[in-house]
Amino acid sequence: MTKTSLLIVDDELAIRTIAARLAASCGYDVREAGCAGDALDRMAESPAAIALCDIGMPDRDGLWLAGQLRQQFPDTAVVMFTGYGEARREASLRAGAMGYLLKPFSRTELIDMLEAAARWRSERLEAGAWRRPSLGQPAGEFRQGRGDARECGSPAEGGRDDRVQLPRPSGVQRSQAAPGCG
Repeated sequence: MTKTSLLIVDDELAIRTIAARLAASCGYDVREAGCAGDALDRMAESPAAIALCDIGMPDRDGLWLAGQLRQQFPDTAVVMFTGYGEARREASLRAGAMGYLLKPFSRTELIDMLEAAARWRSERLEAGAWRRPSLGQPAGEFRQGRGDARECGSPAEGGRDDRVQLPRPSGVQRSQAAPGCG
């Protein structure tokens, strides 16, 4: 079985490292980028199934990146994460993100959101298989439900995570230029 590819984009190395370790421990094929420019380069090399993007980054913010990913890689499930709180949720979803996480997030919240993103992508790919590309219509709103929780980690780490009810997405994104990498 092929691992689901995940690109984690955050200018904070510690956050990227933690998220990457958690996702890799659950079987995701993880790549990392420190800014929006690097993220687009990595996606051009090999598009990820899921992109987990921080909102506040130095070169361009995650909202700008979400819009670029939606345009260039429409089948990639984009999940935003931020320490700014709920204020950016609506903007994230309008920018094309299918989900939103608040920092700090728990192992359960991260894995549940990644599983939801994988389901969103699967639904989008299935819908695209029979839809004519010229119609340009979205594959439909992601329907969240209580799927099977994946066994992750050792018993010392809590073993199987409890499921978390995820918010229903409704789209958004914002742009912010700043000096940085890429």
